[in-house]
Amino acid sequence: MPRQRQEPDAEDDPLIAPAAFAKLLDHADTTTISQWLSGKRSQPPGWPEPDQWIELPTRRRPMWRLSRAKAFAATERRPGPPPGQYTGPTRYRQPSVTNPRAVEIAAWLAAADAGQREPVTRHEIEKHFAVPDYTARHLLNRARTYREDQDRREDQP
Repeated sequence: MPRQRQEPDAEDDPLIAPAAFAKLLDHADTTTISQWLSGKRSQPPGWPEPDQWIELPTRRRPMWRLSRAKAFAATERRPGPPPGQYTGPTRYRQPSVTNPRAVEIAAWLAAADAGQREPVTRHEIEKHFAVPDYTARHLLNRARTYREDQDRREDQP
């Protein structure tokens, strides 16, 4: 008698929606996944077809098994923007820009973490660089992102 294929338990391998799949792929939203499904953009190699479609009153919603989505996300060739193509401001996580002021603030943050100086404040950034509050907030966020990227690079072999 041929071996029967056993379906994984729903508890062990739940279905996930496009938003969760996009998050696994480090996409900011579901636009790219929607375009792959609709054929507006060619699907990457190994793209898994949805395991199930949920019929909603206004549309059909694709669902994938978590294990299949994780396997696709772990593939060596990750989907992303074509080289040199502008993808818009929110489609993909922007790398930290090496703004000299943000790099300097990142050094301040590192010194504060090491206990060598007081914590960095927006007010201090405003005074030091003579910038308005919104620019100080932006620089502080860029410096934090820059530090995270540096830490991530150091952790990788």
